This record gives sequence, C-alpha cells and structure tokens, in this order.
Amino acid sequence: MEELTVEELSAETGISVRNLRFYTTRGLVPPPTKRGRTAVYGPEHVARFSLLRDLQAHGLNLAAIERYFEGIPADATAEQIALQQVTLRPFAPAESAGSTRAALIARGIPTDLIEACDDIYRRHSRAMAGELESIFRKALWPDYKAGEMKADQLVAMLDNWEQDGAVALVEAFGEAINEARRAIIARRTAP
Repeated sequence: MEELTVEELSAETGISVRNLRFYTTRGLVPPPTKRGRTAVYGPEHVARFSLLRDLQAHGLNLAAIERYFEGIPADATAEQIALQQVTLRPFAPAESAGSTRAALIARGIPTDLIEACDDIYRRHSRAMAGELESIFRKALWPDYKAGEMKADQLVAMLDNWEQDGAVALVEAFGEAINEARRAIIARRTAP
C-alpha cells in the first residue's frame, strides 16, 4: 500500500479527519511521516485505525482502547496489527439464530425444547472456545513470538481455522449424533 494523506486515510478507514488527528494526538497511533510539508500515513496506520474501529464496535470506550493499544509495540507492522484484529473478529455463522429458531418453531418443535437445546449449545460452545484458545496460545503463539512464524501466516491460519473449524464441528456433531443413535438401537435390541 502506498502512503496516504490524512484525507485519503479518512476515506480508507471511514474515520473523520478530525478524529484521526485526535487519536494520533492521544498516542493511539504513531504520528505520520512527513514528506516535505505533507503528513503521510502507511499501512501500519491503516491497520491501527481499523483495529481501533473494531474495538469501538465491541463497545470499548476510549480508556479501554488506550489500555489495549498499550500492548501493541509502536513499531508493530500492519501484519502484526492485523493479527490482533483477527482475534477480535466475531464469528459469522451461515444463518442467524433468529431465523433458525423461527424455522424450528415453524416445524412444530416446542419452544421449551428449543431453549433447552440452545442452553446446551451455548454452554458447550463456550467450553470449546476456551479450550481452542488455550491450544492456540500453546501451539501457535510461541512460534510467532519466537519469529518462527510471520504475522500474516498466523492471520491466514486463524482465518482458515474459523472456516474449517465450523465444518469440523458440524462433522463431529453429526458423528456424535450417529453414535448416540447406534447406542439407542443397541440398548433396544439387547437381550
């Protein structure tokens, strides 16, 4: 990416020029480089402002965002900042829960059964997310911190993990359902 003026950066990030300057003054983003009399911004600036926008979308106030940015080195590359951003991105399911719930109700499934199943899905999903995050920290993060893996490689792995992980989860769930059904059949046919 080439260098951008403040107006071009504003167009790229969707943040007003006034706010770009405010966040830079607050130290959230390193100051621009000077090219003659013109201030120019690079890919690292775009990445930082994009991350800032995502943190705001998560409901963080300015003080919380400042604390978050304290953990990002001033010389972090755009790829390193993108790594921070990909870990914040909400998982996007193929279908919204509201439309799934409506479809189940339309099929005549009792609401209390749907709510009980939703509770099970939420509890187990939280547990899985925690375990997967732990695996990520233990298996991938040390290689990245040691310089054995580049930030863009880690970002690509996380992007692929989200998509492939959803497929693997559905496959594992299908296998578990089939095992449960076989167990029911075995119990019913046992002498």
